Amino acid sequence: MSFELTPFEQSRVEIAAFLDVKLDPISHVDLSTIIVVSIVYMLDLFAFIYLFLNRNYPPIKAKSVYIMISLYAAAVLWFVGDIVTSGLVHLYTSNVLMACKMYFIWFRASFGTTYIATIFSVRTYALHRVFCQDKPFKGKLVWVCPALAVGWVLLLAVVSSLLPERMTTYYEDTLDLCYANTRYAAFVIGMICCFYSYIVLITWRLRKIPFSFNEFREVVTALVIIGVIIIVNSLAIFSVRIYPASAAWRNSLVYIDHTCANIAFWTIMWEPFYQCIMHREEYLQYWVDTLMEDGMEDAYNLTNRFPNETKRLVDGTEQDTAVESRKDLHDYGNAPSGNVADGTYCLPATLSELCLAKKLSHD
Repeated sequence: MSFELTPFEQSRVEIAAFLDVKLDPISHVDLSTIIVVSIVYMLDLFAFIYLFLNRNYPPIKAKSVYIMISLYAAAVLWFVGDIVTSGLVHLYTSNVLMACKMYFIWFRASFGTTYIATIFSVRTYALHRVFCQDKPFKGKLVWVCPALAVGWVLLLAVVSSLLPERMTTYYEDTLDLCYANTRYAAFVIGMICCFYSYIVLITWRLRKIPFSFNEFREVVTALVIIGVIIIVNSLAIFSVRIYPASAAWRNSLVYIDHTCANIAFWTIMWEPFYQCIMHREEYLQYWVDTLMEDGMEDAYNLTNRFPNETKRLVDGTEQDTAVESRKDLHDYGNAPSGNVADGTYCLPATLSELCLAKKLSHD
């Protein structure tokens, strides 16, 4: 695939001009965008492998590592969809690249932006249920809510794929571009706006709730990022005649989309990731102590009792910790109290196992 000004590319520019469309040829600027964003996601991959290998480290578990990995996979699909549908590469070179429905509907609209918006909505709902409604987010809810999100995304993708190409997206061979129907794009953006409105509502309700580890900041970040993505993509699709024809628009859109995606991930995962590498045991002690001092041990399913036989190693050291679910705590009523170094804290398995007591201690 060439990023030089070939005779074919020159003829494409001339045909576009005849159709009163200013088309910037695909160049090394587009190639550099692909390379830069690909490198970022490759670095992310190594980081997520590390997070997966350390998924039992309690501060990492509390961030729902499997959900975050699924969001990373969604962002990669979104990036692949952006490369093709934003016109960063020539499509005529392969029938696979000309399958615009796959890249626009499945990769970009459904399992890209929509999936990310739905999962952030689920995460926000979990915080609201625990901290505002005093109800646990555990058991079937842990699987039902993400399953509903995936089900909705699948439904959107399947139904959209069954619609005629002219109603969704199709390959325009004259300009060698994927052309998206603006009404369909408006529908997808409107749907994401609904999720955005829900996150706005929940964020407002969470504004006065005390959190121990910046969960409110995470919600606000998701709110801002989804807002930026909606605005930028709306401007590109509705204010520019054919935005993939413009080198400035297509490259800017890809950079903004995936900068936002990475900010969203690392706002949530950076602190436990960094601390797990640099200050693993010290941060674990601080993490538990902070929950106890803030009176949030019930919200994070934290207790100070467990039997010796449930001890396990953290980071290959002699420090013992244990992870047990709330349902097992009644068996441990007579166990002596202690601290993390003694292995006497029951640490939360995941954020999804949050269980709030009837009232937080400082209520």
